[in-house]
Order: sequence, then structure tokens, then C-alpha cells
Amino acid sequence: MSFFNRLIVLFASLFISLAATAQGEAIVNKQEQERKIRESEQFIIDRTATTRSHVDKLFKPLDDQLIALQKQQKLAEKIQIAEYLLLAVLLIFILALLYLLSENARSFEKGKALEKQKLKLDLLLANVLPEQSAKEYIATGEIVPIIWGESLVVIAEILLPNPLPKGMSRGQIQEVVIRENQRLIAANGLDKIRTSGDRLLSVCKSHNLIPQQQFERAMAYVSYLQEVLDKTGSGASIRTGMSYGDVVFGPLGDSSVRVDILGLAIDQAAKCSYQGAPGEVWITDRIKGFLRPSENYMIQEPVSIAELDCTMMKITTV
Repeated sequence: MSFFNRLIVLFASLFISLAATAQGEAIVNKQEQERKIRESEQFIIDRTATTRSHVDKLFKPLDDQLIALQKQQKLAEKIQIAEYLLLAVLLIFILALLYLLSENARSFEKGKALEKQKLKLDLLLANVLPEQSAKEYIATGEIVPIIWGESLVVIAEILLPNPLPKGMSRGQIQEVVIRENQRLIAANGLDKIRTSGDRLLSVCKSHNLIPQQQFERAMAYVSYLQEVLDKTGSGASIRTGMSYGDVVFGPLGDSSVRVDILGLAIDQAAKCSYQGAPGEVWITDRIKGFLRPSENYMIQEPVSIAELDCTMMKITTV
């Protein structure tokens, strides 16, 4: 073979090799590749005097490379399909992740809203129920009526001046009293029962306390409550009635969450508070019966209450 023919064969081989290498990096068109190779073969046959068998033998490595390239093309097509499937799966995963994140954010906001609502409900229950009863209602959905034996009942009535000082309103004073009343009741070991207008009803139960200790706690509560009123500068005062005995504690009605106490001691404490003047504390004879002699209190002459079959008397802090 002449030098010129060899140069042509080498040039064709390099051309086909470059084309095959370029096609290896991307998916090639099979018909286009075959056409170029056949044109190259025909070009070499036309320009050389060699035989067809010799050309086929010469181009066999290129045919093998073409077959390998076709296999690579099929593999690339499969890989590309797999890539599309993986992209689809990835897209679905991203969408699902975004949905879960949005639901989680929504659930977090709902949780915060529910927590705020729970705090409001707890505060509302704390305003209408004693602490233990509120816990019982939250846990069971009901309040079982019970008898509180040997309890000291305290009714404190807020007396506001008329007219009120300039710049003050009845609502402002009541708001201060209700807020501080809850704190003072807890601090002195009493149970708040209800607030009705200007009257505050609470009970000191006999849990590990002798009657004398219950009375001292009730007196401390009344004294601190008067201090709260004095700080408002409204000129308001308290008159208080106290009695001692068994009371029935339970809910009002079938669907209400409000509670109250019933018993003779409630009526006696109410009569005592009506009897008193601003700043006075009136007690029943049963309370007087367990009070020890003390330099802190002075007991006035008793007053008989025929309809309640008891007597009451004013007690003064010395």
C-alpha cells in the first residue's frame, strides 16, 4: 500500500475514533454513525486498490468499537430512564417533605393556640372553682359533692365609699380586690368558693388544723385584704362574718361548672356580716367557744339570732 493510501486510512481511522469518542460522552444516533462509517469505507475503497475483504479486516476494530458504542448507547438510555425515575422520586420526596413541614408548622401553631386556650380556661376555672375542684374537673369532667366537716366559713363584704374618689371606678377597685383575693386566700390556706358582687365567700377546712388555727388564718386573711384596699386609696373597708360547722360542697346544676357550699354555717356567717359595720368582724358563739384567751382579740357582748338559734358577737383586734 502506498504512503498516500496509508495516510488516507490513518486519517479515516482518526476521524472515526474521534467521532466514536465524542459519541461516548452522549447518546449518539445509530443510523448517523453507521452512515459515516460506510461513507468512510467507500471513500477508502474508491481511493485505494485494495480488496473488499482487506478493507473489512482493516475496519474490524472500528466495527467492534461501533458495537461497543451501541451497547454503551443502550446502557446510557437505560441510565437516563433510571435518572428520570430517580428525579421523579426525588421530586415526590421533596413535595412530601414540604407538605410534612407545612403540616408540622400548622400543628405547632395549633399547639400554641391550644396552650393559650388552656391557660385561659385554667384561669377561668381558677376564678370560679377552688384549686382542688378545678383539678378534679379537668381530670374527670365532674365534681363530686362532698361534706366538709368542721370548717370555718368567712364572708367578707367590700364597702365602697359614696361617692368614690375622683378618677377611680368601682370596676377598677373590684379588679384589684379579685386579683389580690386569690393570692391572699392561697397564702393563708383558705379555699375560695365564690365572689358575688362585693361579697367574698371562702372556707378554711380542718385539714390538720385545730379550730383556733383556722380562726387565726381567717383573721390574717381579712387583715391583709384590708391592707390591699388601703393601698388603692379608695377609702373602701371590709365587714366580715365568720361561723363554724359542717358544709356541703358541690356543683350547681347538672351542666354548670360553678360550685357552692350549703349549710347552716353559711347562713350564720351571712347574718354576722350583715350585723357588722365597716371594719368590724362578727363571729358566732361556736367560734367563741374554742378561742383561747388572747391579748390580740377583745370580744363584745353577744347578740342573739332567734331564727338561726345562735348568738353572735363582735371581735375586735387589739
